[in-house]
Amino acid sequence: MSKHRASTFALRLWVTVISLALPTLTLAPFGGIWLYEHGLGLHWVAGACLFVVAAFLLQLYLLRRLNISLKAAPPVELPEDRGAASWTPREQEAWQAVLAVANKVEPSHLANREAFLGLGRDAIEAAAKSIHPEVQQPLWQFTLPEALTLIEQVSLRLKPMVADSIPFGDKLTVGQAIQIYQWRSVIDAAQKANK
Repeated sequence: MSKHRASTFALRLWVTVISLALPTLTLAPFGGIWLYEHGLGLHWVAGACLFVVAAFLLQLYLLRRLNISLKAAPPVELPEDRGAASWTPREQEAWQAVLAVANKVEPSHLANREAFLGLGRDAIEAAAKSIHPEVQQPLWQFTLPEALTLIEQVSLRLKPMVADSIPFGDKLTVGQAIQIYQWRSVIDAAQKANK
């Protein structure tokens, strides 16, 4: 781009910015002065307050109509208390083995996908060894209902942690979580570059 063309572009850009910003920046103070001089300032404030109240009531009506709860979610009842009475001794032992695996985990070690999947594998293997100690490869004996029970137990404990510890965790979708996880390498690289 030639020097003349660049300076013309810069001039046009500044004129456009000033043309858009000047009316906006001057409207508020001059409008306030005009309202004050004509004795309409109090009317404008009252109208603005009524508008805010009307918008709030409309929002409240729409939330109720859409059946969106305005209250916090009730606390989650942990299944240990509810399901422990019906579990067999081997299931109890399996749950204790899973809790032992969970207690050994440092959250900072779950920074990549492999570590996260490894933790899941370790928990399933610990439960399988407790439920099927008589076989050489207990994981192959682990039934689908047993795996689903393990997933349910872990999920019920993760739910409050996600909702309380992650900003907007209660609004986060699975797709957004996957996208955030995929960007993890970019975030790690930016953090290393920032140090």
